[in-house]
Amino acid sequence: VPAPSSWGRRLRGRQVALPLARGVARGLALGSPPGVRVRVVDAVALRAGAGSQSGKAGAARTVGRMGSMRARVVAPAGALVIAVDDVVTTGATIREMERVLGRLDGIAALARPGLIS
Repeated sequence: VPAPSSWGRRLRGRQVALPLARGVARGLALGSPPGVRVRVVDAVALRAGAGSQSGKAGAARTVGRMGSMRARVVAPAGALVIAVDDVVTTGATIREMERVLGRLDGIAALARPGLIS
């Protein structure tokens, strides 16, 4: 499950976590036994009015993410749910994803300096 991008990034076509989630899924699929299905599901959305976390200090990030997301789908029983984000600063986004999804079975946080300007 990719972390949702801000509305501004989505409008500009710059969803950061989605391509990372696709890469994580490809890697997991290659190492999975036959019959195991790996999918990227855009299961979490930002609520209307949820602001960007960019440029905020730690406490403001935590407060800014509380209650800012909603689940778009419910994971089926037996599915493993892995959250994917481009960076983890305070953990506020991951904690909010866990709250709306009900659980997380794993986290993949990926960052590469200079990748996003």
